[in-house]
Amino acid sequence: MRFFHYTVGMKLESIKRSGFLKTSPEKPKPREKSLVWLSTNPVWEVTAAKAAYESSTNKQRLLSKEEMANELGGLFRFVIDSETYPDTIYPWVRLPTVARIPKIIKDRLVKRAKLAKADPMEWAGVLGVIQVERTTLEKLVNGIWEFVSMADAQVGTSTGKSTIVDGGTSMPSTIQTSDWNR
Repeated sequence: MRFFHYTVGMKLESIKRSGFLKTSPEKPKPREKSLVWLSTNPVWEVTAAKAAYESSTNKQRLLSKEEMANELGGLFRFVIDSETYPDTIYPWVRLPTVARIPKIIKDRLVKRAKLAKADPMEWAGVLGVIQVERTTLEKLVNGIWEFVSMADAQVGTSTGKSTIVDGGTSMPSTIQTSDWNR
């Protein structure tokens, strides 16, 4: 079975440097375990969308796939084969228990999934980091996921219409992204 970790181009350089897909949350609550979120959805995981704060409206909203592709350097996904991580990929039905996700967070994740029309039954996770060398990288090109090597991954450029803030790092580009899952 194939699992996918969806991301945007602006995160690729950090992933290349570390060699890992990093966990979320970075600072888990006491007893909670960090994990790498995965999806079985082969097209797109709606909850991978970035939330954007628009200063003109003073509101937050989810960016569309097209906006993320244009503003955040393209759309990418890491493909993880279940044979690579036998017995360590947990489906959503087990994940909250194994990762000790607090009930309030679990309920919030499910509520936001419903609002975004996502299916939590497509979610899975791995406790701890995933080594990039044990994955395959793909980029969305003209609506089709195509293989690309990490070394050859071309990250798109920003349109310059926004200021993207991600993890405390400002990047040239009037959208500020945030992690809407927490």
